[in-house]
Amino acid sequence: MSRTNPTADAAAPVGFSTLVTRRRLYRTAGIGGIAVLLFWVLQPIIVFVIIGDRVSQPTWQYFHDYRFNGIYEAITFCGVGFGILTFVLALDRLVHLGSREVSVWWRLGTVCGLVAGTTWLLTAGITLVPFTSVGDGVNRVVPALADQNVVFEAWAVMVTGMLMAYALTSAAWLTIFGVIGRRRGVIGWPSACLAFAGAALTVLPVLIPFSPPIGGMTGLACLFVLGIVFFVKSRKA
Repeated sequence: MSRTNPTADAAAPVGFSTLVTRRRLYRTAGIGGIAVLLFWVLQPIIVFVIIGDRVSQPTWQYFHDYRFNGIYEAITFCGVGFGILTFVLALDRLVHLGSREVSVWWRLGTVCGLVAGTTWLLTAGITLVPFTSVGDGVNRVVPALADQNVVFEAWAVMVTGMLMAYALTSAAWLTIFGVIGRRRGVIGWPSACLAFAGAALTVLPVLIPFSPPIGGMTGLACLFVLGIVFFVKSRKA
């Protein structure tokens, strides 16, 4: 009569389930990271290809001439935001898979990552403002073109402020992920170094006075590369 080990029998399916979950989370994070850059690339397309001769001082007439620009940009910004949120949440589960310990530093990093993704959703909402009835009313309340330019310049400053908030929180999240993700075995040294480089390149342009805000978007390219790495890991995990 053979003797069985019930503990070992019970552990087998749990280990298999953890492996499947691990692969799924790597794949989910990979899809989110890849989607981030793909959606963001759609925004420069409308600026340089569809619009082309975009004026530097937009007025009410400009938004009427390109009335579907708001919908287009809102879709791209939402895609970036949801991609970042997917990436952050998948890695949050992956880091603590099979462990009940949740460090304060990792929670701080996850919150920063969630804020980074949320700023893009807020940017999408602000982008739509000139294309609503409220934005359309600017022409009646502020008929002078110079004054309209002041109104819409303030709107552009608000949009840029959201993107700067993304750069700061994204840099914080990438730094914390690079440290704790490597300790937990989620990523190796190459990916950790990539996260550190992405954090530095994202935050440094923001800290330089009067620098173009486009420099803060470097973190999106970092997420794209990490997304490819995780997608490959999902097939090898």
